[in-house]
Amino acid sequence: MSQVNNKDELCKFAKKCAYVGNKLILDTEPLTPINYHGEKEKFFKSSTYNPIYKYKKKNLNRIKKLLNKLNYELISLTLPTDLNIYLKKYLQNLNLLFLGFQSIGTPNFAKITNQLFDWSTKNINNIKTQLPQIRFQEECNGVLSAKEIKKELEKYIKKYGIYDHPVITDNYNDHTIRVTQKKVIIGYKVKRNFANVKRLIVHEIETHVIQKYNVRLSKNPLLKLLIYKDWWLYAEGLAVYNEIQSNTLTHSAYDTYLYRVEAVKMLNQSFRQIYNNLATHLPKEKAFITTYRVKRGLADTSAPGGFPKDAAYLLGYKTIVEYVQSGGKINTLYVFRIPQLAHLLTKYNLWQKKKYKYPKFLK
Repeated sequence: MSQVNNKDELCKFAKKCAYVGNKLILDTEPLTPINYHGEKEKFFKSSTYNPIYKYKKKNLNRIKKLLNKLNYELISLTLPTDLNIYLKKYLQNLNLLFLGFQSIGTPNFAKITNQLFDWSTKNINNIKTQLPQIRFQEECNGVLSAKEIKKELEKYIKKYGIYDHPVITDNYNDHTIRVTQKKVIIGYKVKRNFANVKRLIVHEIETHVIQKYNVRLSKNPLLKLLIYKDWWLYAEGLAVYNEIQSNTLTHSAYDTYLYRVEAVKMLNQSFRQIYNNLATHLPKEKAFITTYRVKRGLADTSAPGGFPKDAAYLLGYKTIVEYVQSGGKINTLYVFRIPQLAHLLTKYNLWQKKKYKYPKFLK
């Protein structure tokens, strides 16, 4: 096994990188417009209106200075070539994320996100034909409220012996369920039937929460240095893969993933055009949210481009299938999250075995 001689210096560097990376997570919080609800009302009162969004600005002056220092610090580190290349790519990705934050609400936002999520157009267009025959979980009539879902998720988190990842409800981002580094957040308007709550447990708890728990348990900052696109691709891909493997994927969830890809394919159309297309297949509320997710980050949503992250669910599923077919182990992704990082940290003995957690359906 190869060795890195200056592990302490590398870990100090990685800790600084992880701090900056945590400040540059370009997703729900920074991309939620401060006038979301008002623009939604205007949209539904008109047949032609495209939302004009306003965003809270974040002061990133200190982060920019830290980024500049990190670029110089990497040059001073003596590292194996492949590890150096990965860390250089990671810093370039952080710089791009910084530009992404700066460009929120500007015409430049779409250009930056296209570089962040450089999905292959061919892969996106062909994804539906590459999906397997899926046996869907039968959906029941009973519907749980956000508070009831919260209780179910809390129960399953505790079953895994995880006590530092609380579940909270969100009155502002009222339509989403998301997992941050230390919380599960449920929009207070969210409702799901019993079958979809079972699916959520697999997706959010037995995938995302367990992965994040393992990273915290490791106390290894190198495990936090993920290229942004790869992070989403493998995280959401693994969650969908687990849903399918555990037979908890519902038809409605599958349709959601599929129409998210369709929305990304239509990204250069206006909000109204995308919505009108989706509304022929989805309920109005779901069509709006699906459209909003790909146009968030823009001010004028009649403009082309947006936030193409939502292709990650099905593109990621395909990536996970290929990873497994090539001999990759799912357990590996519960610690390292992406294969390239697993290879490098294992090759240079830069991680420690601990009592990491894995979903029960893998045992």
